[in-house]
Amino acid sequence: MAKDLAPVFEKAKALDLPIICTEFGAYNKIDPELRRAYYKDIMEVFRENNVAWSIWDLKGDFGLLLYDRTIYKTIGVDTMVVNAIMK
Repeated sequence: MAKDLAPVFEKAKALDLPIICTEFGAYNKIDPELRRAYYKDIMEVFRENNVAWSIWDLKGDFGLLLYDRTIYKTIGVDTMVVNAIMK
C-alpha cells in the first residue's frame, strides 16, 4: 500500500500540503484475518505519512459497529477492527 500511495505522499510533501483519506475500509464479509490485516497495514501507512483519516462508515458493511439489517439494530462493536486502527 505504501508503494502505491508513494506518489501522493511525495507530491503532498513537495507542495507542503496535508493529506486526508475520508473513505476507506474493508468489507465485513471477507475473511476476518484479511480484514484485520488490511486495517493494520493501512493504518501503519497513514501513521508513517501523517495522513488524517476517517473510516467509510460506522455501522454498515464496512463499519466499526456490528449492525443487523434484519432488525435495524447495532449488536456490538467489531473490536478486531477497532484494535487494528487504534494501535
